[in-house]
Amino acid sequence: MNVNPPILDPEAWTLDVGGAVAEPYALAYDDLVGHDASVEQTTTMVCISNRVGGDLIGTAHWTGVQLSDLVDAADPATDAADVVTHAADGYSEAIPLDLVEREDILIAYGMGDRTLATEHGFPARLLIPGRYGMKMTKWIDRIEVTGTDHEAYWEARGWDEEAVVNTMSYVRGAERDGDRVVVGGVAFGGLETGIEELSAVEVSVDDGETWGDAELEAPIAPHAWRRWRYEFDAPDRTEFDVVVRAVRRDGTVQTEERTEPRPGGSTGWHRTTVEVEPAATE
Repeated sequence: MNVNPPILDPEAWTLDVGGAVAEPYALAYDDLVGHDASVEQTTTMVCISNRVGGDLIGTAHWTGVQLSDLVDAADPATDAADVVTHAADGYSEAIPLDLVEREDILIAYGMGDRTLATEHGFPARLLIPGRYGMKMTKWIDRIEVTGTDHEAYWEARGWDEEAVVNTMSYVRGAERDGDRVVVGGVAFGGLETGIEELSAVEVSVDDGETWGDAELEAPIAPHAWRRWRYEFDAPDRTEFDVVVRAVRRDGTVQTEERTEPRPGGSTGWHRTTVEVEPAATE
């Protein structure tokens, strides 16, 4: 998060679309909010600095305009390579032009059925499901189509250029239900195809010796995490070491290898100790 986010006046702000295009143009704030290509979607966002089991992840309902509509309206050059989003504070990020054609990539102006807050990027920000937050420029005031590859701020400092979200599953809590213990959490499979990729979440309470299938809640949206819960008998214990891993639809099991966030986001199974109340006695 920017320590001193720019304060922008929506009456004076414009979104300029230009670069290697035939028809550059500018949109006022009211034009963006009233755009015919406005859509709504629920999307999970993850910071690339998030460690395994960390809390730099969240899900929100967003409103915005499909980036493809904004770019296509400017008629990009046939040899265009990247679309660069520029922020009012000087930050910039780039994505390949062919990726822009995904209908789930938005220039968002609303979050949680409200106008974007300043800290979240008001008046407009980029939203790319399945990519880490570093790709999602806040406080956008310019969209530039370029004929050459653009080296963005974090890529120049050694972070991954594509920043595709790694498959993850986290334990978020546990409680007792009689002689049974219920463990719960969230899992996110990445969304490069624009389709929910998780098929299962597996939980172990014996350090990976055996695994059980968790109950997965129905997806709240194609671009969002899924909540899971796992029950097991434990009448005589109050402390448990829990391990969780996710499985993708192609059968790929989330990697056990633990890596640091830099350069391409953390990986590894989430291992944690949970405590619950003792079982009631007669």
